[in-house]
Amino acid sequence: MTYQALFFSYSKLWKALLMKSLVTQPLMNSGIQLNYERHQNTLVLRFKPVGRLSEDDYDRLGPQLDAALYSINTSRVNALMDLSELGDIDLRNAWKDILWMHQYSTEFDRIAMYHPRPWHHLLARVYGWLIAGEIKTFDQYQDALHWSHAH
Repeated sequence: MTYQALFFSYSKLWKALLMKSLVTQPLMNSGIQLNYERHQNTLVLRFKPVGRLSEDDYDRLGPQLDAALYSINTSRVNALMDLSELGDIDLRNAWKDILWMHQYSTEFDRIAMYHPRPWHHLLARVYGWLIAGEIKTFDQYQDALHWSHAH
């Protein structure tokens, strides 16, 4: 094997490894991203949990959510939960999630849950017992986004 061929093989391997690490690594290791916007007279909250969540993630989310809910004066609050990058859930964090949802149960009119895998339907059923609003699951992000913006 010549030097050029060897160099080409190593550079091709390096490029493949680099691309794989860029594609599979999320922008953040774990946490819950929260964005909010006003759409007509509805506050739309977008939640995106990334990686394996910790108790600290839920503790940080509470004040952010309170600020979003009470800084924009509106009677309707919808949410979009993008679960596509959610990692493993342990029992303690599942319980924390249920307590968190119960705490804010009266705040939401609609919650759209997006995840391309079917287990989120079960999660929606559990949430359905805890909140007064409507929950619907989606396999396509755009459908969930559209439904969360509708009245």
